Amino acid sequence: MSILRSGEVCQVALGFEVSAGEFITYYQEIDPETGKAFWGALIEPYWFRKCQNWAAELPQ
Repeated sequence: MSILRSGEVCQVALGFEVSAGEFITYYQEIDPETGKAFWGALIEPYWFRKCQNWAAELPQ
């Protein structure tokens, strides 16, 4: 997928894993001319761990 960011076209690579306790994302923005990622999960994926359950706050 390509997007327009700050007036420049870049490609987006997106992958993720979801479980009851964590969310892992591999989001990267890639320069279409060089093929190199310049923003996002450049070294390793972003990893989010569930710290608190807010389900009781949601409307029924």
